[in-house]
Formats: sequence, C-alpha cells, structure tokens
Amino acid sequence: MSTDKDSQNSKLKLFTVDYLQNEVERGTETTDGNVERAASKRSILSEEEEEEEPKSKTYDVDLIPPKPLPERYGKVPKAYLGKPIVELDPAREDEQTFMVVGERFGGKTSLYRFSASKALFCFSPINPVRRLMLLILTHRLFDIFVILTILVNCIFLAMDVPRPEDEDVPIHLEIAEYLFTTIYSIEMMVKVIARGFVLKEFTYLRDPWNWLDFLVILLAYITFCVSLFNVEVGDFTALRAFRVLRALKTISVVPGLKSIINALLRSMKMLGEVMVLTFFILSIFALLSLQVYMGTLKQKCVASIDITDINETEEYYNSYIANETNWFMLNGDPLVCSNITGIG
Repeated sequence: MSTDKDSQNSKLKLFTVDYLQNEVERGTETTDGNVERAASKRSILSEEEEEEEPKSKTYDVDLIPPKPLPERYGKVPKAYLGKPIVELDPAREDEQTFMVVGERFGGKTSLYRFSASKALFCFSPINPVRRLMLLILTHRLFDIFVILTILVNCIFLAMDVPRPEDEDVPIHLEIAEYLFTTIYSIEMMVKVIARGFVLKEFTYLRDPWNWLDFLVILLAYITFCVSLFNVEVGDFTALRAFRVLRALKTISVVPGLKSIINALLRSMKMLGEVMVLTFFILSIFALLSLQVYMGTLKQKCVASIDITDINETEEYYNSYIANETNWFMLNGDPLVCSNITGIG
C-alpha cells in the first residue's frame, strides 16, 4: 500500500507504452511545426540575425550521470528503481532519451541516461529483454561483480609464468581464460542491449571508456582464433600481452576513478603551453651542454704520462692519449675521463 502511494505522489513518471506512443506522435507534430516555423523565420530574419540566433542548450548539471537524484524529486519509490523513467531534464525533451535511477549502498541513488531508440534495431525501451538488461546494468551488485572478476583475473594473469615454447599452457589457466572472456562478453552484451551499440548518443561506443572494454574483448577473440586455427602471426606472446589491459577496465567501472582520470586529462590540456615551454627550456640547456662539452667524455684515462713529455708538442700529446697501450683499463674496459680543465 505504501509503495503504491509513494508511486502516485512521486514526481517521476515511468516510461510506458502509452508515453512512447505519445512521444512519437508529439515528435512528428513537433518536427512538422519546427519546419514551418523555421521556414517562416527564415523569410523574416536576415542572414546576420540567423547567425546571431543562439543554438546552444542549457542542460541541468544536477541531472548529469552518475550523480545522485536531486532531493527536489523526493524519495524514489522502490517500484521505480532500475526501470525506465521519463527524461527529467526539460532541455532534453526533444532528444529522445530516458533515464533510470539505480540504487547504491547506503540508500544512495545514481542516475543513468539512455537513448530511447531501439537498441540493435530490435529492443525498444519497453521491450522486456531491454528492461531486464537495464535492471541488471543499474543494479548495485553489477559493478561489484565486475570489479571482483577483474581482480581475480589479474591473479590468474600473474600465475602465467614464462615457460618453454614447446610446453602447453596449464589447463587451469586455459579454462580461466575462456571463463573470464565469457564473463566480459556477457557484460558487454548487457551494456549493448541496454544502451544500444553506436548510432545514437549515450550508446555503448559513444562512451570513450567503453572503447577499452571493446578492444580487450576483441583481442581475446582474435587470440582464440589464432590459437584454434594455428595461424602464423610471428610472436604470439606479444598478442597475448594485451590481456594486461583488462586491469584498466576498473576505470570504466568505478565512477570515482573515472572522474579522477578525466580531471587529469583536462589538466593535461590546460598545461599544454607549460609543457611546451618546459620542452624548449630543456632543449636550450641540452644544446648549450652539447656545444660546451661535446667530445669531452670520449677521452680515455691514461695510465701514466711523463709531464715533461706533455709540453713537447700537441701532436705528441694527441698520439700518446690515442695509443691504446697507454689507456687505463678497469676490468678489461678503458675508463672514460674528461679532458677539460675544471671538469671532475
């Protein structure tokens, strides 16, 4: 009873079949109306006024995933957790998106935004399969399971010690490799069905952090095919070395790590001019040292030399230090010495 009452009083609206049909009809009417208004506006406004017309939208920063649901929307009914709800940002009403509120530990929530288009041209937001994938993706245990899988996978990667080329991979490592690849493939399929693949905004490959996940899984299947069909690809161990990238999947799973890496990348862009200045300063010192000390560290230490003979002629001195029999040898190698006054 209390759950139904909370659902009725909630400011959130579920993404239902009726709402989807209304959106399609309203979208058609809006598109026709926008075309008529745009045509009439172009006939009235001059070209300069059209260019000055603002084109950017102002989005609600409090509704940017993965932030928690703002308090102004009240407490989220349990019946709404993990289910598609109507887009909360008014600026995105015409972008065909919907949101999902996921539950986190400690009673906290996390926002997700998805494209309302059909995922893989088959699964609409009201499709039972896609709704199940949305529920799994936004569940609080999903990320924890993926993180634990990555940690266990790292342990098995550390167990893969070097061995002779004619020795086969231990059976437990081979089974673990297939098992982890299957888990990562299921994770990717959950995200692809829930979000869509690539065509629309907020889909799987539109997120750069998912590129690494997709690359890791793709390389795993390439490795399997090469091993299965005995394809000659040169150094096969180099291809298997890409498995260490699986540890970086943690960045795409943990929102805190993702925020830190994003902040570092933005800092690198801002510090670009400082890095260029530092590079030029180091280059100046390098060129200066090259001109001053060029060739001085190529001289060999001389075991013994008669001081009276040094002052004979410069030609005698150069021939004396160039003679290998006069070099001071340390463990069979000549010792390098400076040949400039004031250099230690």
